[in-house]
Amino acid sequence: MDENYASEELNSSDPDASDSEKAPKYDRLRMEELTASYKFKKGLEFASLEEFKLAITDWAVMNQRQNKFVKNDKVRVRVVCKDNCGFLALVSKVENKETYRMKQYVGPHKCPTTLKNTTANSKWISKTVAK
Repeated sequence: MDENYASEELNSSDPDASDSEKAPKYDRLRMEELTASYKFKKGLEFASLEEFKLAITDWAVMNQRQNKFVKNDKVRVRVVCKDNCGFLALVSKVENKETYRMKQYVGPHKCPTTLKNTTANSKWISKTVAK
């Protein structure tokens, strides 16, 4: 048997797949881009739920808003405004992947800013300010 034989069949792709039928590409959050004027949007991807929680908390503190985590488990997180202004962000795990995507976003906050922000708790301060 010839060892230098190379089959074209091994390098071929799926004949039914075309270049125009690729899966939609989603934006990924970069923490260095997070500012007070950052706009969250539906479809934004995160590496973990911890990254999302840290990002939404940073953003809320920068904008002097108060958020509340109403659903917080291993596969999803739902955040709403403590003042019930209608703000909502829902992030959940993408099936068969190790990534999390914002499935629902209703924003921005319609409530007034507040100087008494309980979102900046000791855990957030230890991660952000202590650096």
